Amino acid sequence: MEVKTSKNDFLQDKKWMSYLDYCDDFYFLLSADLRSDYYQAPYYQTDKSVGLLLKTKNTLKIHEPHTFEHTAKEHEQIHFLIGKVLSKKHVYGY
Repeated sequence: MEVKTSKNDFLQDKKWMSYLDYCDDFYFLLSADLRSDYYQAPYYQTDKSVGLLLKTKNTLKIHEPHTFEHTAKEHEQIHFLIGKVLSKKHVYGY
């Protein structure tokens, strides 16, 4: 998930595209005033592969589902590294 708080950050940032190799799904969480920009963004006009989440009272809900299943590369390595980090946090507290 990528959280964007300003229009400039949302429209100018392209580094999130490099995250797709590590994702199975990808969503933006945008403030209410940026939602219309989601539908006008260049990537939305071409592939509509990323979804949009909305914040409700105490939860998030899918407002626009993603339409393209991203396939994370090297699942086993990613899971190993996540497990390693969580183990350190549990054992050493960081």
